[in-house]
Amino acid sequence: MNEPNTPPLIPAPALAGVPASQPPLSPLDAGSEDLAPIPNVVIAIESILRQPRRVIHQVRGPNSGALIAGMVLAAVVCSAVYGVVVGTFSGGVQLWAA
Repeated sequence: MNEPNTPPLIPAPALAGVPASQPPLSPLDAGSEDLAPIPNVVIAIESILRQPRRVIHQVRGPNSGALIAGMVLAAVVCSAVYGVVVGTFSGGVQLWAA
């Protein structure tokens, strides 16, 4: 029963709601919100969460250097805040290690 090479059995009701495959993404239309420019880092973070196709379109386009630099800066700031929060739970040397 518990042989190491036997995969676990998944009950049929657990698989009932899982689609077989994802439908393909539709191409971006001229009036689509995904084509709107991203003016600053705050809008970029919001777009990552709500409209990821918009961010991908902007990053693949020309003059994407400022957007990429802003997103990297936001990632560094968020990582530093996370490190401070995690480090304060242990205190001492752990604050600097985190």
